[in-house]
Amino acid sequence: MRSRSALVLALVGTLALGLVAFAAERPTLTTQDFTYDFERSEVDFKNDIAHFFGHVRVTQGTNSIEAQQAVARAFRSENKQWEFRDAVLVKTAEAELTAQSATAAFENNVLVQARVEGSPAHFERRADGSERLARGRARSIEYDVVREVVTLSGDVWFGYGSDEFRGDTVVYDLRDERVRVDARDTGRVRGVIRPRGDEQTGAERQGTSAEGDTAVLTDDVVSEGEA
Repeated sequence: MRSRSALVLALVGTLALGLVAFAAERPTLTTQDFTYDFERSEVDFKNDIAHFFGHVRVTQGTNSIEAQQAVARAFRSENKQWEFRDAVLVKTAEAELTAQSATAAFENNVLVQARVEGSPAHFERRADGSERLARGRARSIEYDVVREVVTLSGDVWFGYGSDEFRGDTVVYDLRDERVRVDARDTGRVRGVIRPRGDEQTGAERQGTSAEGDTAVLTDDVVSEGEA
């Protein structure tokens, strides 16, 4: 009995240490004030739902979301869910996303995750004068603000510097600057690496590659399926 109790205590202690380590690794999120402004609103106090209209803007530190319409569920809670529609613009210190619609999750009034959808939705990493600027488009884009990971799904085009590629799903780690490509239905990812001396602009590359079927991979890409 004593040995069994000792084993249980050891397991509990190990679990507790693991949780402490996980908490220590979790990034510290900004605690600045959560603010919002709009032109008109309708609030359902009974169900704690608020509707906002007319250039809605939600801001919390360096994070902001703008749209023409928005719905906030659990509006008076610190852990709320927002839905945005029409001309959506999501900005953080690291990235910028544009789309037709978006959902956003807040914990303690801090943006922790956003999902945007469009035909297509667009993503761009906010970097000052970076030669390898990451950008992409897809039917839906999920942005985990805490982990700094962007997942693009559905008819994905993704560019990194002068290189670009296509896939069904792309996972981009902003912190480590790693890209994972999943071909899924097509079972194939095609890639080309352009010479670094290529002076064609990113906009020109997007315009020309949008019609083609060529995907471009960099040395930092990890692809699944046949490459």
